[in-house]
Amino acid sequence: MCIFVYIAPVSEFANAEFNTPEFLKAELGRVAAPVAPLEKRAAYGLLAHALERHFCLDIAQLTKDAQGKPLHPNCHVSLSHSHGLAVAAAADIPVGLDIERVDAARFTPALAARIAAKGESPAKNADEFFTLWTVKEAAAKLSGRGIADMRRPIDAHIAVRTVKYGSYEYRLAVATEQYKAAELMLLGGVK
Repeated sequence: MCIFVYIAPVSEFANAEFNTPEFLKAELGRVAAPVAPLEKRAAYGLLAHALERHFCLDIAQLTKDAQGKPLHPNCHVSLSHSHGLAVAAAADIPVGLDIERVDAARFTPALAARIAAKGESPAKNADEFFTLWTVKEAAAKLSGRGIADMRRPIDAHIAVRTVKYGSYEYRLAVATEQYKAAELMLLGGVK
């Protein structure tokens, strides 16, 4: 089993050259927020690097399913981005991942209650909330059901890491069905 997870500052991969999949050309033109296209492009640039380096595969073969999950015919993939960092995973087993910047201003008890599963205590602070959010979103991406799946109990193996970049702290979660930890390959200025 191989899981390769790459994380890098958006600035290092936003202009990466790769064979852009057709769906992505259209998506990048539709993204409204000014930073989002760069973050999304950087995540796909990282994924292109991982696919080529570890599996000798071309990202141009990437498609998306009806729920928007990226699919490669010869590999399992997942990607995410948040406030200046991009993350991508390429694996020979199903994988889901998420990264979020820990930001107390974005935490509310009401939001924490919205993602709590039945019988689960809601997060009490931003640190707990963003850890739980990334775990749930990584598991939801793994299942292919998306964020509608976030209120379900977690049914996956999850590796969670704290990543510091600049003066910020991020949570990174990687979910798999059968493997308890993911190899994190750190690039650039991420520590």
